[in-house]
Amino acid sequence: MKQTGQHVTKSPEEERAIIVGKPATRRYGAEISIHLQTSASIGGIEGVCIPLSTGAVLTLSRVGKAPWEGGDKFICRLEGFSTAVAAEDEGRRMAAALLWTAIKSDFPVRLEYAGSEPAVVFDRTRGSGLSAGGFATVGRSAETFLQELHQTHRSMPLPDPRLLLSMEILAGARVEASDRARFLASVSALEPLARQQHLGDAVSDYVAGCLVRLREVGLADQLENSLAGRIRQLRDESVRQATQRVVKEALPDDDTAWKSIDALYALRSQVIHDGRPRDSDTDLQAETRRVSDILRRLYARLLND
Repeated sequence: MKQTGQHVTKSPEEERAIIVGKPATRRYGAEISIHLQTSASIGGIEGVCIPLSTGAVLTLSRVGKAPWEGGDKFICRLEGFSTAVAAEDEGRRMAAALLWTAIKSDFPVRLEYAGSEPAVVFDRTRGSGLSAGGFATVGRSAETFLQELHQTHRSMPLPDPRLLLSMEILAGARVEASDRARFLASVSALEPLARQQHLGDAVSDYVAGCLVRLREVGLADQLENSLAGRIRQLRDESVRQATQRVVKEALPDDDTAWKSIDALYALRSQVIHDGRPRDSDTDLQAETRRVSDILRRLYARLLND
């Protein structure tokens, strides 16, 4: 045990003795669900418990999966934290460690979670009680599917490559592992539809004048070229502006659709730049349904369906 000022640092062995002997003082843990293509990527582990250098305890256990799911699923549990905040922080660190280990070792893995954080904090002093699980599917008859496919194929025009890409992204978004990934993929499906248009001669003239003034400043060549490239982009719509225009043109009777798209892009920017929505109560499942509904209506209009 070491004491620095008012702070006492315990050795990993002392921490583990407290975790095991006095669980009420280290009552919090974090749990991460991971899905592997094959357990061979991690040495065929079925279950393992190891002490970490921080004093916390890591348990990796195989768990069941739905009959239609491939690969192998595991629960990664970190135990031994005095506060929920500490458990959440360490869960985030472990999630990053899992991803970086997979990237360095070149094997596929995905984190499966709901909400904006990959780790779920739990109280290890509270029992989980009785639990039961089961699997069920909701689908349609083969006759219904084949009839729909036949009719759709018969009336389907030769699709524009951008439209085809957009539909591929949206259809694949549903199989992403987390709410955050599904939302980002769904909003990204809008971008192939956004053909950026020229903003006109007046804007081009203004941009040309800006470029002349930029050359007069006397910046280093690399910086000047970089700024010049960004200034030239001002001659055309941004992707966000182009998407709004496409939605307005395709859905002229819906005054709210383009406003929804603007809000969805703002939320997407938050998730990409901050890693999560700024409002922790944001329902990403509901936002994903909202963008999916707009895209379905866009596709129907563009395909004359």
